[in-house]
Amino acid sequence: MHPQELSPLGVDVIDIRSSCGTATGKTMKEEILDSIRGGDDKHCVIEESGGLIEWSRSIPTGILYEGCGIDLYENITRDPSYYLYRDELSIFQEYSHEIAMLLLGTATTRKGTKRIGSSRHAKNIHLSLVDLGAGRLDKSSCLLDGICRQIELDQTFMKGSRAISATYCAVDLQYEQLQSRIEQLLREKPNLANGRLELQPHSGVSVRGVCGSYYDAIEFLHDGGLVNDSSRPPIYLHNTQFRKCLMWLGSSFTNLKPVQAAKFLRQFTQEGVLLAGDFMLIGIDRCRDVGKVTAAYSDTSERWQQYIQNGLYTAAHTVGDESFAEDWTYVARWDAEEGRHLRFVRSDRHRTVSPDIEISAREHVLLGQSYKYTRQDALGVFDMSGLTVRYEWVNQPDDCSLFLLEKTEL
Repeated sequence: MHPQELSPLGVDVIDIRSSCGTATGKTMKEEILDSIRGGDDKHCVIEESGGLIEWSRSIPTGILYEGCGIDLYENITRDPSYYLYRDELSIFQEYSHEIAMLLLGTATTRKGTKRIGSSRHAKNIHLSLVDLGAGRLDKSSCLLDGICRQIELDQTFMKGSRAISATYCAVDLQYEQLQSRIEQLLREKPNLANGRLELQPHSGVSVRGVCGSYYDAIEFLHDGGLVNDSSRPPIYLHNTQFRKCLMWLGSSFTNLKPVQAAKFLRQFTQEGVLLAGDFMLIGIDRCRDVGKVTAAYSDTSERWQQYIQNGLYTAAHTVGDESFAEDWTYVARWDAEEGRHLRFVRSDRHRTVSPDIEISAREHVLLGQSYKYTRQDALGVFDMSGLTVRYEWVNQPDDCSLFLLEKTEL
């Protein structure tokens, strides 16, 4: 079917959502209650005024994206103060052709000609892109433009003697929303194919939706899903080099402490997900301009307040206590000692969530954190994870990086 005539049901989206969708295997209700229950460990941050915020409880960040949370978060990314999205997008807008050349093989870049993960025996090439948390598809759209252009150039230069194809798998949480966005992408770019490519040697780019969480996608990748399924076979298996690239954009990487981030990445490098010649694309916000960072997450922002209130309503509905959503204040603070931004809700009253959970008035509950890694922090995490930096692109102020990484050869 021609992309212009696609119905919503015609878009290729597979549903891999687990019954729980959490990293622990617990239900979301159990996860929320455990997080709110907290533990004996107390954490603190010193405010600029000299005051102290202490906390031991949290609310799982994932709950903020449920319901209409994704739309509300993307409304935040359109705020002029929220620089993070624009900075990373600017890198894709500037360097998409260069990134595409490196992903597909031999590339002439600003630093000369490089050959990455090539095979002298491979005539055809198939690239599987797996975008973990695809969102609005703006960045991936730029990259797909670059890949399509590179395929066209290769076909001209090689006179059609080999096939280069790519399959882009957009992973996100909301089925209908993902379906709608892919449909819109296909309407805007009729050179992209919906679903698998034809079962013959064929150059081109196809797009698929994958509905699930990070954790669903990781488990599916461990079992050989997404990549094996999406590339079976767009071009002949014989004389074809298959490679994949996992995309982790939006500075999601920096929600984790460096040690936690390294542990997360080792799931790919040590458990057979990334093979020789495969890549990761990771975006990292390195901005430590306190005024700029504080404005991006401002606790006076109506967009942030709406986003967080939606998460509280979802949490309240999940635990079966609608009153839980009421009487909170959003609080955002910069932690200079740790180089991170912290986001809380402060309870405006004493509340009992369950027989064993009581939250005092003015008590803070952690919602999320964003570490602002230095370049050396990032390189240290990659080294601990078994990843080697093959290339780095930066934005104009040089406070946002896009890293192309490859599994370290032993």
